[in-house]
Amino acid sequence: MLLDIWANQHLNKLYDNNGDWLRSGRVNKSLLTEMLADPYFKRPAPKSTGREYFNSAWLQKYLTSYLNLST
Repeated sequence: MLLDIWANQHLNKLYDNNGDWLRSGRVNKSLLTEMLADPYFKRPAPKSTGREYFNSAWLQKYLTSYLNLST
């Protein structure tokens, strides 16, 4: 879902077909660690969510925070 948001905003595509763009990059471990520190991941199972939580604003919050920390 988050990759679809990114693809739509930056590649002007509805989604990353076959994950082609995804496979062309590398994992940013610092950013991934920040994202996985989100309180949602600490909640006990069972849990379920979708775009109401993981959306463009959620993604932008972490990208902005990461970019501010890495400059």
